[in-house]
Amino acid sequence: MRSPLPAPSPRHTAAALVLCIGLPIAAARADEVPRALATRFTELAQRAETAFNQAGPGAAIHVYESGLAGLGEDYGRLHLRLGQLYQQLGQSPESAQHYKACMVDKRVESIDRELICEDGLKSVTAPVQIVGLPADASVLVVEPAAFAGPLRDGDRLPLGSAHLQVEATGHGRREATLRVTAPKTLFQVELGPAFTDAEDAGPDGHRRGRHGADDSTPGFGHWGSVLTGGTGAALLATGLVLGFMNRGTLDDLRAKQGRGGCGANFCRGELDSASSRGHLSDGLWIGGAGLTTVGVGLWLFIE
Repeated sequence: MRSPLPAPSPRHTAAALVLCIGLPIAAARADEVPRALATRFTELAQRAETAFNQAGPGAAIHVYESGLAGLGEDYGRLHLRLGQLYQQLGQSPESAQHYKACMVDKRVESIDRELICEDGLKSVTAPVQIVGLPADASVLVVEPAAFAGPLRDGDRLPLGSAHLQVEATGHGRREATLRVTAPKTLFQVELGPAFTDAEDAGPDGHRRGRHGADDSTPGFGHWGSVLTGGTGAALLATGLVLGFMNRGTLDDLRAKQGRGGCGANFCRGELDSASSRGHLSDGLWIGGAGLTTVGVGLWLFIE
């Protein structure tokens, strides 16, 4: 059974009627696109309409997505149709990313971008209100992948489940799953566990060993702990720097998606690369933190 959709507004109803009584041909020709592109799209739309009548939205989606390469270029009206079809199936993330792609293609008539794509995007997403976020913390969207990147108060996410991460200075990363529902969703921020300083400093500021001896000057037996801790600190710093740079890359990708600069693949390859760098960053700083802890432990327990 298909998921029920929100009751359409009068503007949605009028726009849907225009599309459903067979005017994709006239609509495509009214767009500011070359005649050859309009003709290819019209042929594709006719095949999709036949598939829809025979087997439903899923079949029409397959026709559109299979015919994208033959179309020769990305075209907002194709995304408009895919947005509507995915919305009929209740697949909000896919519907939302196609509506976004439609909105940034200025070749599509402005009235269609406003009445169908913009309103359609609003109907399959909801704004997220972030509550209790410290100034030195951030919230990142991991899934849906098309919306990956920093989440700011008031940003819209597709209806359904979203996977988030909360990062804050002095705290471990916290994973969270958010159920996004209309008309607005609240996300109460909870920070990960606080980092602790395992060093026991004496009154003179020098680190004390297990038996209270002043270990401020390392002996021969401490060089192993110094080397281990130093290596760990270097890996930790590298991982943090790489992670910070990767966050900037995700910001740029999200902005690029908003401008429609990703094309039909929605920057999937770049998002996968950013994800790989994120895993590498995590491995470096986690491994570095482990080595640093071992180095500190060796220092404290070597007499």
